[in-house]
Amino acid sequence: MKKTCSFILMATTIVGAVIAKGLSPFSMPIQEEPVGSAKTESVPAMQVESEESSADSLSVFVSDKSIPLTFTNDKKFPWTIGEGYLQNGNVGNTNSASTLSFSYNCDKRTELSFDWACNEYSWHKLYLYIDGVLTNTTTNSSFTSPRYFIDKGSHVITFKDSIGNYTGDRYYRSGIRNICVRSILPLETIALTEKSQPLTFINESEYPWTTEDGYIQNGNYGHRNSTSKFSTTIKIDKPSKFSFWSSSYPYDYSNYHYFGFKINGEAYMGRENGSGLTSVLLEPGDYTLEWCDSIYNNTSENVKTKIQNIELSSNWVDVELTKAGTLGVEVLYKVDVLKEVELLKVSGNLNSDDWTAIKNMKNLLGLDLSEAKFNSVPGYAFDGLSNLSYVVLPEGPTSIGQYAFKETQILNIDIPNTVTSIGRFAFAGTRIRSVHFKEGSELTYIGNNAFGGCTSLEQFIMPNTVISLGTYDGNVNSACETFYNCTNLEKLHFSDALLTLEKSVCYKCTKLKEVHLPQNIQSIRSNAFRQTPFLRKIELPASLKTIDNEAFWQCGLDSVKLPIALSTLGSYAFRECKNLKYVELPSYIGNYYENFYECNSIQKIVCKSATPPVISKDPFSYGPSKSGVTLVVPSFAVANYKLDTYWYQFGNIQEMDVDLDYWRIAGALSLTNNRRMNGKPDIDLYYGGQFAISGNAPMTIKNFDIFISESNPGRLLNDCTSMTADSVTTHFSVDANKWYFLTPLHDVDLTKVTHSNNASFVFRYYDGASRATNGTGSSWRNVDDGKLLAGKGYIFQCNSSGVVTMPSETTGHSQVLNTNDVTTNLEAHESTASANKNWNYVGNPYPAYYDIYYMDFTAPITVWTGNTYRAYSIVDDDFVLRPMQSFFVQKPDAVDHIIFHKEGRQMTSGIERGPAAKVHAMTASNVSRKFFNLEISNEDSLKDDTRLVINEDACIGYEIEKDASKFMSIDADVPQIFTIDAEGNNYAINERPQKDGNISVGYLASKEGFYTISAVKAEGEIILFDKEQNKYIDLSLQDYTFYTKSTEGINATRFILMVKANTGEVTGIEDTDTATSQTKIEGGNGCVNITIGAKADVTINTLNGITIFDGKVATGNNAISLPSGVYIIKVGNTSSKVVVY
Repeated sequence: MKKTCSFILMATTIVGAVIAKGLSPFSMPIQEEPVGSAKTESVPAMQVESEESSADSLSVFVSDKSIPLTFTNDKKFPWTIGEGYLQNGNVGNTNSASTLSFSYNCDKRTELSFDWACNEYSWHKLYLYIDGVLTNTTTNSSFTSPRYFIDKGSHVITFKDSIGNYTGDRYYRSGIRNICVRSILPLETIALTEKSQPLTFINESEYPWTTEDGYIQNGNYGHRNSTSKFSTTIKIDKPSKFSFWSSSYPYDYSNYHYFGFKINGEAYMGRENGSGLTSVLLEPGDYTLEWCDSIYNNTSENVKTKIQNIELSSNWVDVELTKAGTLGVEVLYKVDVLKEVELLKVSGNLNSDDWTAIKNMKNLLGLDLSEAKFNSVPGYAFDGLSNLSYVVLPEGPTSIGQYAFKETQILNIDIPNTVTSIGRFAFAGTRIRSVHFKEGSELTYIGNNAFGGCTSLEQFIMPNTVISLGTYDGNVNSACETFYNCTNLEKLHFSDALLTLEKSVCYKCTKLKEVHLPQNIQSIRSNAFRQTPFLRKIELPASLKTIDNEAFWQCGLDSVKLPIALSTLGSYAFRECKNLKYVELPSYIGNYYENFYECNSIQKIVCKSATPPVISKDPFSYGPSKSGVTLVVPSFAVANYKLDTYWYQFGNIQEMDVDLDYWRIAGALSLTNNRRMNGKPDIDLYYGGQFAISGNAPMTIKNFDIFISESNPGRLLNDCTSMTADSVTTHFSVDANKWYFLTPLHDVDLTKVTHSNNASFVFRYYDGASRATNGTGSSWRNVDDGKLLAGKGYIFQCNSSGVVTMPSETTGHSQVLNTNDVTTNLEAHESTASANKNWNYVGNPYPAYYDIYYMDFTAPITVWTGNTYRAYSIVDDDFVLRPMQSFFVQKPDAVDHIIFHKEGRQMTSGIERGPAAKVHAMTASNVSRKFFNLEISNEDSLKDDTRLVINEDACIGYEIEKDASKFMSIDADVPQIFTIDAEGNNYAINERPQKDGNISVGYLASKEGFYTISAVKAEGEIILFDKEQNKYIDLSLQDYTFYTKSTEGINATRFILMVKANTGEVTGIEDTDTATSQTKIEGGNGCVNITIGAKADVTINTLNGITIFDGKVATGNNAISLPSGVYIIKVGNTSSKVVVY
């Protein structure tokens, strides 16, 4: 039978026809058929004479997998059977064509495949037509294997070999073999296991998956940049296992080939090559499951993925335990081996043996413990169960142990409300997508890395009961990493009960967009939000005090508004925040050090500091040019910023156009010429702050807080009579178990005094009346209730370091803001001993340093220096009291008060008065007063001192106006030194006439060892006699080191001091003449050396007048042995004083 087949082939119609028919054109460009020698053109409409050939003659090259095919061979140049393939029949014929076609009819979509090859020069090609449409052309001399997917129906497939102007027999052959047309069967006919519930798959149209022998296979192999997908949609009523086996190969093409499996659009599994079983437990719900094979820039026909054994099943093993510890046995009644168990439900009591049995079920997918009873999920509970994806926990357990779920496939978890702690790494590295805490959760603790590496977790809402996030070793400097590397986490709500976000808590949460910080948070540790590029906005609560180093490094923030009370900002805290354009700096930061390093998009900075912040290292280093950045500062401080050596660099400094209700003064601020802060703000005069204010304009403050430490107090110098405050509070920084000596700046209700760490504390006052009656040793009394009074001295101690807060009474505001002189009244306490009468304990009344020179008072004062007491003479000494520093003083009989003149106020601890300062009456008189200051020190360099003043107008006994009684240190390790009079009074300052010049010196040493006595100042000759060692020491020439035992305590008899003031009078030593030029006298080690020019009379006397040598000595050098001491040596008419060592 003959047929005529017409083909009208135009380039514009070929592609359209292919697409219209749902075909997949080969990736090679379609080429037109060549006609004639070295010339190609569109193939004209042709009529080809052909006839049907016997199926037996050509079917040998049809695959046994193919449906039946009916072939039609070319009549003029029929295709022939060659060496293992069909061969074109027009070999050797110039400008000829040989066609071969077959037809078929199928009610399913089909796959057409074959192998073909064509020896090619420019005038030889092999064409493929599908239903008359030119679909592909080959010129490849090696066999290739194209495939096409064709819709159901009747179709004609035609191969056409075309030879141009050439007649050689040897070349221009084409070959075709392995022709196969097969129906694309429903995938479920091959892919599902016998145990599986029925599934219906949707196979994509362009490159559908095909059914093979026992597996299904991707349909896109051989096609560059293509995908092959199929999917199924299911509804599950109860937890079910879903699994399949897959294999992707070969390894050589791993860079071009990827196979993935998605559940509801979320990637669950993916690989470039390799094989394995994928298992997941699906909870009740609706699911779309999708498999997708992708091939990139590659056309190899070997890049394939095979899938088989797809199974959806719900075969639960249900076990009820009547006795704990029998789970393994009960399960083995139902299965042969534990590893067969995939779905398990357990009820009853569990113990450690049962947990071990669960751990041995290596293929476990789902575990329902909703009716089981146990106290906790043990640490490592599911170790090794790499397929476990579903667990239901009951109410009752109080903890989830460390590593409990680590690296399982768990997808979702409901945490019982009875759980109080989640251990470290509990869910680390799992596929968990959601964590739900049941209502009424009692969770308080989450261990370090508990959810680290959970790359599928998208949201986490933490119960507000959580108060702690654990670190690796419990150290605040160690990493926490609760959500480390949760690369899909977008929303995170922290517990409002947390005070600290620990180190690296959200490090590498690269998709984090929304964060709720605890409302009472105080600190954010280092790296907490490092590498969170999508976090564009975050609200920092007002409670936040500290942001540590690198906390927001490489964060995506657009703006940063640091809370006004933030005090610590770590170095590199916002390093490389490339989007950051706007920054608000708080009222005070203790140290700025490259905090915004390499934030090169900053355009505007608002600094809310009342004084220019001190810079350790440029906080905006490697950022934009400062000349192009706008700096907004408080209006009253613009001049300060423009004059500052750092802040002046900002090219556009503007006044702040908003009123703030809080300011912290941490540097020097002077409000003069009626410059004032707007409104009625709260002000913290912080540690080290210096606030000076003058002028007549009112300065109204709501809450005025002054922060004072011994080394760095805040200080106020107020000359504004219109300055007022609704409340004033003093904050005093303390160390644990240390006595502090202070006087309140204002009256304080003791019941309102608090400690920052709720520590216990005690206040004591000095009972001058008790000292007057009983002497020293029992004069301190506890302040049990009532008030602490401004101007009165107290000591206090706390059992913990922190800050003691002392609110003022309503009358206290004028005490602190006072602009006038202050008068402190002194009490009289009569005593039979002058050294014990009229003692008062008072202090500096101003919130500033105070130069005692300006006190209208002349008697000495005694202060506590930190480890010992020291007496200062207002007449003789330069000394500045700290703010709140207290001192002891005796009231002279004719004096009732001390006047603190306001001129003595100053901002620094050094002497600031100039030559115009007033001169005390005693200093201005013509009284001759000579000073001898002694110091004692021990091997630990702890020291104490005492002073002797020779004044012929003074009394030999104790005088309140001039003398200071010795206060013994409360620190037993500090040695003490003092002088003693005939009545047994111990002196810190002893002003007396010279008389015989012999004064007893006492000391107190609490432990055995060596001690040294030195003359720090000596306005005359000063000899120390050690009666125990029978040694005389000239302290003007050398210090004296001696040894004492710890059992001695106070020693008041060992030392005598012999002094001679530089007045021309003798004190214990007769006047001596200077030796003549012919005589030389030197003290030596155990001897005295006398060198004379001629024989002479020599007399040697002790200082007590005892003659120990009287005779003549020869000319030359004479050495006379003597015990150590001080001697008067007379040679002829010349006398000298020498010391023998």
